[in-house]
Amino acid sequence: MKNLINKNLLNMLMFLLLALLLLSNCCEEITEPKPIEPDTTTQDFEFEEYLFGDGYSSSYVNGAWIFSENNIWAVGWFHGLTNIIRWNGTNWYEVNEFQGTSSGIYDIWALDSNTVYFVTGGIYKYKNGTYTRQVITNLPPQGMILTDIWTSSENNVWAVGEWGAIAHYDGVSWKKVEFDTLVHFYGITGDPSTGIGYAIGRKISYDQNCYIVELKDSARIIYDNQKSIERLQVGYNIDWLGNNELIISFSEIWTFNISTKLTEVQYDLPIGYGSRGTGIVGRNDMYFWYGNLDHERFIYHYNGSQYKRMQLEKNGIWMENGHAIKDLAVFTGSYNNKAYLLKITRSKK
Repeated sequence: MKNLINKNLLNMLMFLLLALLLLSNCCEEITEPKPIEPDTTTQDFEFEEYLFGDGYSSSYVNGAWIFSENNIWAVGWFHGLTNIIRWNGTNWYEVNEFQGTSSGIYDIWALDSNTVYFVTGGIYKYKNGTYTRQVITNLPPQGMILTDIWTSSENNVWAVGEWGAIAHYDGVSWKKVEFDTLVHFYGITGDPSTGIGYAIGRKISYDQNCYIVELKDSARIIYDNQKSIERLQVGYNIDWLGNNELIISFSEIWTFNISTKLTEVQYDLPIGYGSRGTGIVGRNDMYFWYGNLDHERFIYHYNGSQYKRMQLEKNGIWMENGHAIKDLAVFTGSYNNKAYLLKITRSKK
């Protein structure tokens, strides 16, 4: 009998303990996981402007490449100077070992500070201090000129330009790639992991037309805004955004998904001249150079949360291109016949 009583007491204690445990769990506060906030960057910037030339003969900066805050290369046409200048952290100085061409330099693309490509209508390659002109098979010397370049490696280089000009280097030789000669290309980018290039262009004399062309084994149109069921979006700048997406800008800032072929408007710019230069560091750090019909010039910056508009003091700057790394961006162009360069530094205050 005693053993039976002890067994009943033990069962009762176990039941009470289980009940207390369940009661404790049901009353425990349940917290929902906090939403992940965008990785924003600060939008406090300091602006520095530089002018080159005498103001009587035209000078302009077409492009720039930032290796570090103390090593920036800029290219274009600098009257009385060579076609390349560099920033050493203190001042700009001209590069005398390469004279370039009488038409100047249109674009620059670098794999590192020892491997740099220049577009002059043709292509020059800088390698460890030596400049070498690239020989491109079947590219006419006049009319069909190259203006923009992108590369994923020294064995995969794409260049595009006017009158349907496309050239590719495969590690052995440069070759012309056939395409519609009525298309002018305005920009090029690419997927660094696959080596596939993407160029943006328009039919000559048709401002509302926009093509995105995939550069792989050949050149093929993957987006034609005249055939799109979505909004008719026009593009001038094209940049690689990652995750199989391109970001395009002109009167709108929009993305194009390479897999789905769908577009999505990210931001509507005010009615005006449009965005010409861009500097894309990442999805949460992007610069867009924009001008309105009153000749005012602005920098729009997106930090993952908002677009901030910053007006420049000078009006009427001719906008060309841009390049950006973390905490630093450079935009190029011309102003009153002088070569113009804008350096934007994120404030460290």
